[in-house]
Amino acid sequence: MDDRPPLAVVGRSGDPQWALAFTANHARGATLSAALAGLVGARLEARGLSNIDARAHALGFEIAWLASNADQAARFIGAVHDALQTPVRANDPALARARREALTVRALPFAGPGEAAVAACSGDLGVLAPSHEPDLNTPAGLARLESARNAVFRARAAAFGALGPSEFLDAAADALASGEDWPTAAPDADPWPAGDMVTAEAGGIARRLSVALRIADADAAASAGAALGAPGSDLVARLAAFAPAWTLERSAAIARPRGACLRLDVAPPRGDQGPASAEIARAAALVESSARAELARAEPGALDESLLRPTDPRRAAALAAWRALEGRERPGPERLAIAYVAEATDSIAAPEIARAVAAARARTEKRSIELIQRVEAGQGELWLLLASPCGTLLESAADAGSLSLALRAVSEAASDSGVELEPWVSADGVGLLAHSARSDPRETPELHARRVAGILGRAFVERLEGPHVAVARDALQTELGGQAFPAWTHALEGLSPEHPSLLEPRGTWSTVTSLTNDTLERVRRALAQAPLRLSMLANVNEHQVAAAEAELEAWLLPLRAELRACSPTGVTASRRGLLELAGPEADSREGAYIGAVLDEATPRAARALELTAFLLNRRNGLLEQALDGSKLRATARAHALGGARRPALVIEIRALPQDVPDAVARVRSLLERLAQGGVTAAELKYAEQELDRTDALGRLDPRRRVVDLWRGARAAPLDLGTLRMIQASLRGASQWIVQVKASR
Repeated sequence: MDDRPPLAVVGRSGDPQWALAFTANHARGATLSAALAGLVGARLEARGLSNIDARAHALGFEIAWLASNADQAARFIGAVHDALQTPVRANDPALARARREALTVRALPFAGPGEAAVAACSGDLGVLAPSHEPDLNTPAGLARLESARNAVFRARAAAFGALGPSEFLDAAADALASGEDWPTAAPDADPWPAGDMVTAEAGGIARRLSVALRIADADAAASAGAALGAPGSDLVARLAAFAPAWTLERSAAIARPRGACLRLDVAPPRGDQGPASAEIARAAALVESSARAELARAEPGALDESLLRPTDPRRAAALAAWRALEGRERPGPERLAIAYVAEATDSIAAPEIARAVAAARARTEKRSIELIQRVEAGQGELWLLLASPCGTLLESAADAGSLSLALRAVSEAASDSGVELEPWVSADGVGLLAHSARSDPRETPELHARRVAGILGRAFVERLEGPHVAVARDALQTELGGQAFPAWTHALEGLSPEHPSLLEPRGTWSTVTSLTNDTLERVRRALAQAPLRLSMLANVNEHQVAAAEAELEAWLLPLRAELRACSPTGVTASRRGLLELAGPEADSREGAYIGAVLDEATPRAARALELTAFLLNRRNGLLEQALDGSKLRATARAHALGGARRPALVIEIRALPQDVPDAVARVRSLLERLAQGGVTAAELKYAEQELDRTDALGRLDPRRRVVDLWRGARAAPLDLGTLRMIQASLRGASQWIVQVKASR
């Protein structure tokens, strides 16, 4: 009705008492909001309405009251009308409370214009300049209070809310309709920010970063606010990825007569010297991008749902009354306010922080992950491989295998996520492979991709936990043989002195056993900060690719302040010659290892090693022929290690202790023949055909296809001359032999 405030009703049963609420909106400031709340509350109590709950906001004030019967609806609505209709006079007994409430707000100074701008969005109480606020002990101050009273005593500036059963709601509607008229003058306009603002100010009690978005859609704000503020939300987890971790202190959505506000407050750890400008900026960019992402995927209904969430019927009725005022005016263009408030003792450079925030916001628009994708429509699962081409260069000899163990631990942590995570640790890259079918037939392709990417991204940034590390360590130790193998360790360290995990990316049993949780956490962060490449097999369309990429970039933002390059690939030259192990280090079950690092480190060299290992290992192959035809009791197996970064051939010999020297001599003689061009054209052709056949069968598995996509183009087929040139590196002078000496 034009001459009545709107009434919002919430039908709800089960509450022991029902509730009525009144809200009023104005643009006169927080001090007058508090004074009006005190004034009206005191007047209502003077009329016999006890236990009035009066609350002030910078946007206005609200009054809530519990009712026991339907007749009390008319009493409340009439009393509110009368309390607001009565002008402010100097001898009004209610002024005492109004003055107290006003003084309370004047004691809440903002640190500066930035904090005031954020508060203006969310309607928080506080003042920028206390001396400019009205003094209710003066005629001028009382005149401003009277003007504010007149501004809210208008049909379009106020609203009622009622919660309870239908008979109570009907009584409230009848009471409003049959009561006295309200003035129909236009209400105060809900102000809209003129532009965006980024500020940094000192003088706060504690450090806090606030991000406020003034937007058009109150329903989207309510949806985003609930999602962002939920325990364990993506935003909470991403903030925890900072070192040291930040925390989310507040997530609030405020429906206003003109649009809405979404406000998020985050804080760095307390007690330290405070974050640097770049870290503040990164946190601001993360919060803003997370908020915009949630706003973009908000679904209708969240605002109305939020009215039912409070268990106290008075709060629900008050929210319903505010809901009735929402959307009264046409919203303006979206605005952003970012305000960092430092402690009074902090030294801050506001322009520097503003520049850093601008750079960090621009950084969120840039891709930090190399993307390679292919659509395989109709496949049952979507596949992602996020890995660093730096590979195990991120490790040293002391922590070999740390990446493998860390990735196994994070995969273990995600075992109940609904997405299968598998560590991918190879000579040329390390990372995580994620795959999953749709969780539900109703899940859209984009949501499917975002869910899988979200689990993958969270795995890269969340801190490792002890129980998951213990399970992963036990599994990896078992895979590495369940015990130390000293000769194998010496073989790896000799062929790749500073980076043995270039050859065996899983590390050794000894190194994996000695790794600490601090070391694992360090390499996990190093991996997340390293260059990353994403290969993706979408199973529906290319829209999945964009959704997955955006989700991963959001997760990795806390750890990727700047893009880094891989460490130089040059490593110490391999050792050459013979090392004999005896005494405690010698384990007769190991026999010997013969290895050589190729002179050339290229994809074609890695392919040449694969072909060589095949010819050596196949049934009735070169190794079997070399060890046959005598009473020698020995076996041998060739391993092509190191990929294209450090291609190396290692031949493992098992024999009775007394037969090891003879077996070593025979294998070394074989390698010398290969180095001198011993492979024939027919052998090369056969090896190529067999490896191609095996590769074709392997690509039936999507795991292989997504890895091949990540690796890129395959090496061109080798001609016999090139193969012989590469195999020349296997000559005796280049070999490193570790041999267990027979005990006497």
